[in-house]
Amino acid sequence: FDTGSGHVVVPASRCTSASCLTHRRYNASASTSSAVINADGSEVNDDEECDQVTIGFGTGEITGELVKERVCLPSSGAVPGSPSAARSLLDRGRHRSGGSGLLCADLHVVQAVEMSVQPFQAFKFDGILGLGLSGLALSEEFSFLKWASASGLLGTPRFAFFLAEGEGGEASEIALGGYNAARALEPLTWAHVVRPELGYWQVEVKAVRINGV
Repeated sequence: FDTGSGHVVVPASRCTSASCLTHRRYNASASTSSAVINADGSEVNDDEECDQVTIGFGTGEITGELVKERVCLPSSGAVPGSPSAARSLLDRGRHRSGGSGLLCADLHVVQAVEMSVQPFQAFKFDGILGLGLSGLALSEEFSFLKWASASGLLGTPRFAFFLAEGEGGEASEIALGGYNAARALEPLTWAHVVRPELGYWQVEVKAVRINGV
């Protein structure tokens, strides 16, 4: 979960970079719900070359191709102020059904065909779910929060982190679509995002005081 990026990124099965080989990889050709697309969202014919994009991540970068894939969130009925799903699932061919407990919609995903060693090889997680604003994505169709809100999978385009110290078996968690009120010590205070078109969750800091000074 990355608040400083705007895309959903997964290593592609044909990526042979060292960073890809140490992680689970996504095979678009094995999915019945995937379609290779260009940056404008148009589907790529079998005899055409698809667009490639290069995206920087701090000290590294990935080169990727674009795919439309069915992505699912567990259905929790969450509302603002309550915990929502803690994970998203790339659903290979399974569509929304009455007994699945999943809410699914088509999302534009970046499948990485090259990943730099730094920092990706050291990561334990396989892919990246960007939680930045749409200004960090290729377009609004590639923005996870914009997509999840517009498709109705999230009640509101909100998320919240609870970071545990790891003592007593307590685990950290993420709430999508709201926040877990049980984790808040006091009522939330909201602040406007400054220059949201840049894509970052930045707020205006008027002053920093220590012991009242």
